[in-house]
Amino acid sequence: MPFIKYLLCTIVYAYRVITMKLPAYNMVAKALYNNIGKFTKSDIAALCPTLSVKVVETVIKKLVNAGKVTKHSNSKAIFHTNK
Repeated sequence: MPFIKYLLCTIVYAYRVITMKLPAYNMVAKALYNNIGKFTKSDIAALCPTLSVKVVETVIKKLVNAGKVTKHSNSKAIFHTNK
């Protein structure tokens, strides 16, 4: 019985975390900081399917201006996080 209770509590907690609605800025920032290495806007847009590409671009631009993300290439828009 204790194991079943533990398992059900874990499932409920995971469901709450998955369904938690984050603001767009936090959602993109979380996707960026969990990403290792270089990435493109389309990579981050794929990680945030509930957001439009335009919103992802806007948030990435804010993060670049804040110095939290570095833009490596102009033509391909390749970025890297500054952890």
